[in-house]
Amino acid sequence: MNLGEDIIVHHYQNDKTNRIQYVDLLEKRINENPFDLEAINHLATEYTNHQINFQKEIDTRFLLLSRGIQCNSDWKECMAGNIAWSLSRTNPSIAKEFYKMAISLNPKLRTYYLRYVQFLLDNNEITLLNIEEIETLLQTMNKICIQQDSWKDSKENWTWYPFYLLGRCEETVGKDATFNFQAAESYDDIPEWCTQYIDKYLGDSNERRH
Repeated sequence: MNLGEDIIVHHYQNDKTNRIQYVDLLEKRINENPFDLEAINHLATEYTNHQINFQKEIDTRFLLLSRGIQCNSDWKECMAGNIAWSLSRTNPSIAKEFYKMAISLNPKLRTYYLRYVQFLLDNNEITLLNIEEIETLLQTMNKICIQQDSWKDSKENWTWYPFYLLGRCEETVGKDATFNFQAAESYDDIPEWCTQYIDKYLGDSNERRH
C-alpha cells in the first residue's frame, strides 16, 4: 500500500498465526454484514486453501452464490464455477451441473466451457454418446465468446488450448484428432510438452495408416 511519496506499507501474511483466528473474524463480519460478498468469498477461500472444514467450504460457496444471485453480482458464473471445482473432488455428478450453470450465467466467457470439458475428460466421461455434444459446445464457444485478459489469465486463455482439448476428447473415443491437433500446433504459444504429445499422436497415426 502506497501512502505517499515517502511511505510504503507492506502487509505480509503472519504464518505463525493460526488461520482459525482469521476465519473467526470473517464469520463475525458476515454475521454483521450478510451481503458482504467479498468477505464470504474470502471465508470460502480460507476453508479451501487450509482444508479447515470441507462441509463449511461447500456451504459457504452455496451461500456466496445465493447472495450473489440476489445482488445480481457480475461474478455469479465464478461463484457457480467454484462450487463445481469444490464438488469435483467429492460429487462429480453434481459438479457437472454447476459447470453448466456457470456457462449459462455468462455464455460469452470461455473459461467454464473449457473447464467443463476438461472436467469431463479428467473423469473419463467423454464417450461416443456425447462427443458430438462436446464438439458443438466448443464450436458455440468459438462463435460467441471473447478471450479474457483480466483475472482469468490462465490456460483458458491459451489460443491453442481449445483445439488441443477437443483433440484429446476425439482421441479418447477413437476419432481422428488430426485436424484439431494440427490446429493447436499452428499457434506460436503452444508449449513444448504439448507439441511433443501431438507429434507422437500424429506419428503413431501415420504408422497405423501405413
